Amino acid sequence: MKPSRVRFQVLTLLCSLAFIFYLDRLCIGQAVTAISSEFGFNSNREMSYVQIAFTIAYGIFEIPTGRWGDRYGSKRVLFRIVIWFSIFTALTGASVGFWSILIIRFLFGAGEAGAYPNVARMVTRWFPLSERGRARGAFLASSLFGGAAAPLLSGIIIHYLGWRWMFALFGAVGVAWAIAFYRLYYESPAEHPGVNEAELQHITANSTAAESHHHPIPWRQVVRHPGIWILALIISLSSFYTYLFFSWYPTYLKVAKNLNEIESGTLTSMILLGAGFGVLLGGWVTDRIQRRARNIPLMQRLYCTTTFCIAAGLLSAGILVDNVVLSASLISLSCLAMLSQQSILWENIFRVSGKHLGAMFGLMNGLGGFGAVGSQFFFAWYSDLLKAQGRTAFEDYRPAFAVYVGALLLGSVCWLFLDTSRTVSGEANDAR
Repeated sequence: MKPSRVRFQVLTLLCSLAFIFYLDRLCIGQAVTAISSEFGFNSNREMSYVQIAFTIAYGIFEIPTGRWGDRYGSKRVLFRIVIWFSIFTALTGASVGFWSILIIRFLFGAGEAGAYPNVARMVTRWFPLSERGRARGAFLASSLFGGAAAPLLSGIIIHYLGWRWMFALFGAVGVAWAIAFYRLYYESPAEHPGVNEAELQHITANSTAAESHHHPIPWRQVVRHPGIWILALIISLSSFYTYLFFSWYPTYLKVAKNLNEIESGTLTSMILLGAGFGVLLGGWVTDRIQRRARNIPLMQRLYCTTTFCIAAGLLSAGILVDNVVLSASLISLSCLAMLSQQSILWENIFRVSGKHLGAMFGLMNGLGGFGAVGSQFFFAWYSDLLKAQGRTAFEDYRPAFAVYVGALLLGSVCWLFLDTSRTVSGEANDAR
């Protein structure tokens, strides 16, 4: 019997969600100038606090929401997540000042937390080990394609309808997706009426799915496991780098190069498209290493170390070029290189988490939020410093970008020392 292909329908559903995630998360970056002007913000730091409120809430609620997926399954939890963050995306457009938008974005972050841990569980349940790299790559790439669409679509909507309508429209898209997801998704492939026996055997062959359970988390082993902390540091350094483009790069282009909303949005979208294609490449590389490498963990570490170094070199070249299009092109290639390790990062998180995938993914992703917060605050602080000195030229920002180069080089070192040979519960992994 030829296997049915329901798992790819599930993947399409997840990829569309990933697109919406980043569309809703990053659209605020293009609205910074309009919001700051309307609310009378005197510095970039005020808007950075609004962005940080999301990141802090996202980090705080990652563990409990990921744990809910472990206990109760991903369907109900993910439905609640999408409804929640879609409502607060729309409500962002109803904010009336600093405190209202700060609180709304905090609640938006709390609502979106736990989405990735639950999606990670869904991928392990619906795809065999040999296909998970490409499945994760497609999902993560869709996130970044949504992020790439956000600056351009946001710029167009803001230009014609204003920033408030932008949030309302993007929020409505999320609500529609949640309703469709609840009607179409099944927690297990065995429950889906469209999955035939051949596809079910293909999914479950030589793989272990993340099962829902009520086992307590062995926190003592978690604290003592060096792999957890190194993975969290890698996520944090990656977030420090990527959140530059998620949060402040469009504003930087407007200030340093005098670009308008659509021009800055187009270049930012180009950079995030590069990141998306990098994730797709990484998914293919992950599966290829899984099939052909004799020592899978070693090859993964060497690959990721190399990609971080390449990303640092391309970013260095990008910040030294005066032509804004060429600079953005080099930075886009830098994002492509760095994000190509993302699928391997997920694989190592799965490997070390064992039976506690939702909670451990939430823990490491939450700790990674420190890098995102640091990036959001650092670039806002540096921009205000230059403004106070009357300096806003393209080259004045080079020292700030050099800090991001350093973060990439540190990330390359972290990959060399990663050890995921045992799970947080102490079981040995069987990866070669």
